[in-house]
Amino acid sequence: MQTLEIAQLKTIPVTNVKGVGPARQKVLSKLGITSLYDLLFFYPRTYEDASRVVPIADLVPQEKYQVIGQVSRLRENYARGRRGLIITKAVLTDATGELGLIWFQQRVPTPSPILRKLEGGKEVRVFGKVEKDRGYLVMKNPEIESAQVVDSLHVGRITPIYPLTEGITQKTLRQIIRAALDEYRSQLVDPLPEPVRQKVELLKLPLALEELHYPTTSEQAEKARQRLAFDRLFALGLELEKEQRQRASDGIEHSPPGQFIRNFLAELPFKPTQAQLRAAQQIWSQMQQPYQMQHLLMGDVGSGKTLVAALAVLKTIEDQHQAAVMAPTSILAQQHYASLSQYLAKLPVRIRLLVGETPAKEREEILQELAEHRCDLVVGTHALIQETVVFADLGLAVTDEQHRFGVRQREQLSTKGRSPDVLIISATPIPRTMALAAYGELGYSVLDQLPPGRQPVITKWVNTPRLERVWAFAQREVAAGYGGYVVCPLVEENPDLPGVRGVVEYAQELQMGPLAAVTVGVLHGGMGAEEKATALNRFKEGQLGVLVATTVVEIGVDVPRATFMVIINAERFGLAQLHQLRGRVGRGQRQSYCILCSDTTVETARQRLQIMEEVAAGDEVAELDLKLRGPGEVFGLKQHGTEDLIFQTMLYQPVLYEKAFACAQEWAKQELGAVEEVFNAYNSWFGQGGSPESTKRG
Repeated sequence: MQTLEIAQLKTIPVTNVKGVGPARQKVLSKLGITSLYDLLFFYPRTYEDASRVVPIADLVPQEKYQVIGQVSRLRENYARGRRGLIITKAVLTDATGELGLIWFQQRVPTPSPILRKLEGGKEVRVFGKVEKDRGYLVMKNPEIESAQVVDSLHVGRITPIYPLTEGITQKTLRQIIRAALDEYRSQLVDPLPEPVRQKVELLKLPLALEELHYPTTSEQAEKARQRLAFDRLFALGLELEKEQRQRASDGIEHSPPGQFIRNFLAELPFKPTQAQLRAAQQIWSQMQQPYQMQHLLMGDVGSGKTLVAALAVLKTIEDQHQAAVMAPTSILAQQHYASLSQYLAKLPVRIRLLVGETPAKEREEILQELAEHRCDLVVGTHALIQETVVFADLGLAVTDEQHRFGVRQREQLSTKGRSPDVLIISATPIPRTMALAAYGELGYSVLDQLPPGRQPVITKWVNTPRLERVWAFAQREVAAGYGGYVVCPLVEENPDLPGVRGVVEYAQELQMGPLAAVTVGVLHGGMGAEEKATALNRFKEGQLGVLVATTVVEIGVDVPRATFMVIINAERFGLAQLHQLRGRVGRGQRQSYCILCSDTTVETARQRLQIMEEVAAGDEVAELDLKLRGPGEVFGLKQHGTEDLIFQTMLYQPVLYEKAFACAQEWAKQELGAVEEVFNAYNSWFGQGGSPESTKRG
């Protein structure tokens, strides 16, 4: 018998399938189906259970059912005023009652195919949505088959529901896929090694495709999706193992922590949390490997990520390498520079700050020191990735708040050295990074403890009428010596965005109205660097009670006296951004509050605000964000088809993806030829050489 590798399916045009001519080929191409591969791996978006027969007396309007009965009355005629529209009406009777059936058919011969199926008082089975029309139960345009048909594709079974386009119906698409499976399924070669398949108890690939499209039970449909998701995860695991082996010859193999770090820890004026020490140990362990480290450090604002980063930096410097810390804004870069300078003050470490505003003469000094290894650590912004910045020996590249940088920008920093270790820091990782971490491309550590004295921020969602009470609370906090932020989406209000508040106008309204007794300041991105620094310093020193700002305060602003934040038009911000903004308060020991003001009626926005009220931990916020929005372009492709199965598996069946990576790791230890054979088979399946539309389906 002839066999077919997965890669070969991509070379067979869909017109080879029975029932697909030039016209249908054109329609299928709109769905991204151009090859046999595209057709067989065109995933149903859902299923309908048309397998259970329900008596007419038990039918409930607005639900879908399968009913078997005798046709008792039947007529067909053209619709008045609707040229070419034929209406077929029948009454279906069983032992419990009667059900009306109506079909609307455009431009078909008379008698129509529907009428021929119903003539002669036949017993038929129908499946469709039940409605109530003038007091009677009816089904409009139901699927229909003779009751004697045992193996129907449309009625009497669990039926697949595919995404469609104009010019094709569910019925036609099911028939085409059935024809393809009948002809080619038995020829498919399964790329998954049999020992792996048996170990994880997965379906064979041909059976998985059969159960994906025409499942015998709901459980079998789920097993089919698990098998196909496992394939993609297993392939990715093999790819990561291969990349890791390639990195092994290029990475920096650090020594274990020595006296340098012990001296640092002994001089700290406070005791690190167990979470900080655990994360540092995990990072040091990765740095001691012969391959390039790729590590994600997650932790809420105030959990001490900067200290952990400092410990990674010190390990790099202890081994005679340089380190770089890149932040997305000058404010955050200056914040890191101040914190790291304070941490490292008693150690012989040369640290410099390089941002866009750095004077030309000072900039030249820094560049020369980096090139000559007279600078151990540089903290900066995008200025660090400019061509003129050359390191003598970059050993560690740290990127903070990584979601504010593009992928290429982060990669540019790591190309400044010979495969330097990479540490990514985030309070709320975006879904893309979280997904990659879960897959194993990134190692990760979580800081799940706050330093002693810190309290979680209380978050409340209010509507506009309740703001009066919020402003009264704000005045009491300012009178007690504290302060707070008011965040608006815009700098200045825009007539094209009615109801969306701007910083300039809103600050004036507050100063003239509910906060007249408080000194109100303004901070936004349109201000000059000196203006921004002045406003922020006045707020830090208590000269301003309330700072009305844009999201320029989202990161890098550390004011322990700030105990409240009011976010206006909160529905206009994403979960990650809301969580970052909330992190600007609660940095002292007084209980702090984040007030989300929104009158939105949009359900997805309301879900985000409710999550913010109920969830405080950054990693939980990120996971919920992932479930709400999806992972986006994780592999450079939109989340469709195969990729959707992967992420659904990751979110809801974590044990399966853990098994896939464990199996890939184990299989990578096999004899080299066997590993390459499997890797190449999967690479041809999921690699770049296939149909460009092969993974772009819904």
